[in-house]
Amino acid sequence: MPTLRKSHYLVCYDICEQRRLQRLHRFIAKHGLALQRSVFLLHVNPAQRREIETELVSLANVHHDDIRLYPIYGPGAIWCAGTQAQSLSGVNDPGQVPSTLTRVMKRWFGR
Repeated sequence: MPTLRKSHYLVCYDICEQRRLQRLHRFIAKHGLALQRSVFLLHVNPAQRREIETELVSLANVHHDDIRLYPIYGPGAIWCAGTQAQSLSGVNDPGQVPSTLTRVMKRWFGR
């Protein structure tokens, strides 16, 4: 059976109610790397992506909340500046990855 190729996605959300926000945040934090409070980087195959999408819809109120999933080429496609830039600078330059991010990158991206 062939292995499905994994792709990278940014998940961004804006949840109106605190309880839904906490539930959704706990769920997505198990599956991705937090880039900001409501932005996560996922590395998943198509079946995993569909499962995550289904769960996100079940956790949110689609009439009031907003959840977006953007495909990206990979962690190197992310450019950052500002308060988070130093902690995430290694995403674009693997030789300069801070130790905590190195462990996360190895876990999620096999680097």
